[in-house]
Amino acid sequence: MFVIVEGIHDTGKSSLIEKICQRQPYKLFQSKRLFPELANINNSSISDFATGTNCAIVWFAQTFSQSLFIIFDRLHLSEYSYSRLFRDVDEVIALNRFRMIDDKLAQFNVRMIHLHCNYDILVGRLKDKNKQYTEEHHNKLTDYFNKLIEITKITTYSIDTGKCSEELTYEKATDFIAKGIV
Repeated sequence: MFVIVEGIHDTGKSSLIEKICQRQPYKLFQSKRLFPELANINNSSISDFATGTNCAIVWFAQTFSQSLFIIFDRLHLSEYSYSRLFRDVDEVIALNRFRMIDDKLAQFNVRMIHLHCNYDILVGRLKDKNKQYTEEHHNKLTDYFNKLIEITKITTYSIDTGKCSEELTYEKATDFIAKGIV
């Protein structure tokens, strides 16, 4: 079974994934874009690279999803949202890429957990890590994610990590995952 953990930065994705991988038979696949220098090559785009990565994951899901337990740290919701906000990818192009991946993944045993929290909680976490994100960034990213949560074909469960402890988030997430294992 494949599980995708989505959400904007500092909502608790890494903490949840770490707990799941420690306590469950899941292996982590980090689909974060690890090659930002590709975005600077003429006639190239990090989003094009990311789309290729996501397509490879679809093939991987089709071929191996019944026999492996893989958890993904972000995937196509993040790609859409961050490419729209920070890489200025056209809405139509970004949405078409999202739908292409979403339609294919929905055919397999895939479950998605969407973590979110309000801006005040996020700011407290960001200060701990000394990062700077504006409330406008938070609101736009949240709007993008919410739009996709409404249209995704993948069974999704949203958890407000501002209202749940790490342990409660883990319990809710694993209960949701267990319902998808047949």
